[in-house]
Amino acid sequence: MKPTITICSDAGHKNYFHKGIGTWACYIRTPTKTIKQSGVIKQSVKGSTHAEQYGIANALFLADKAEDLSKFKVIVYCDNKFALRDDWKITHTPKSKYYAKQVEQKEFFDTYLKPYLDKCAEYEMRHVKGHIEQENWASGARNYMNDWCDTEAKRLMKLALRARFAEVKDEQRL
Repeated sequence: MKPTITICSDAGHKNYFHKGIGTWACYIRTPTKTIKQSGVIKQSVKGSTHAEQYGIANALFLADKAEDLSKFKVIVYCDNKFALRDDWKITHTPKSKYYAKQVEQKEFFDTYLKPYLDKCAEYEMRHVKGHIEQENWASGARNYMNDWCDTEAKRLMKLALRARFAEVKDEQRL
């Protein structure tokens, strides 16, 4: 049986003065270390799934820096089922209003997630129920990790919104 790296990732997204602001947080457990990291997404974020995908990509990047992924089974937990998809197929026709979004999400997966997942000896993408009270946690460790990520992403979102508000205020003075 391969040793396991467990990754939990969460993200936040808000549209504020015509700019999509995103934050992410991840909690990574390897056999030798624990990594807790978070940040503000520098690019404009288009929605919650997009933010969650950035969070997963950042977590995989950090896990890859910390360990040789080819020696591990990697389990990725996230509370957004759509962001966890690894079977991207374009099902809409070019005339559909969903086509461009679907193409964009597949390209993001192929560019930022798939290269790391391909390095893993094996991987699983698993959904974790988010935003639940502690007494309702089904799995203590998995829910604890998700709760930490959720709390950290929210904390950073407050800081990012304050910074964006200050930017807008300065722009209005000009």
